[in-house]
Amino acid sequence: VFPYSERPGTKALQLEDKVPVAVRQSRAAFVRQLSSARYAEQANLQIGKTLDGLILKKMKSDNGVYQALTREYWPVRLNGSLSPGFEVSLKVTGYVRPASGTLDGWLEGVVIR
Repeated sequence: VFPYSERPGTKALQLEDKVPVAVRQSRAAFVRQLSSARYAEQANLQIGKTLDGLILKKMKSDNGVYQALTREYWPVRLNGSLSPGFEVSLKVTGYVRPASGTLDGWLEGVVIR
């Protein structure tokens, strides 16, 4: 989500009744907050579910932690000795929302098979 801006060559530059920059920024922040809350709500609904996921890579910052992506496009972090490129069944055990930044967070899980 981002507010429009009056850049050369855009129709926004020719608008007569321009929305003040502060209002645009406030509206964009509100929609981002709403989106983040909805994402967290849906992520929490995944806890306890069994999903299929593809192991993508080993996380650089965490030893023994791998990133997977479910068929529903949920990012999941898994512990263990895993191999990128393989599909696994996993049980979702939690949702982690980052303290700061623009990411919406990720699910945590354990490999079932």
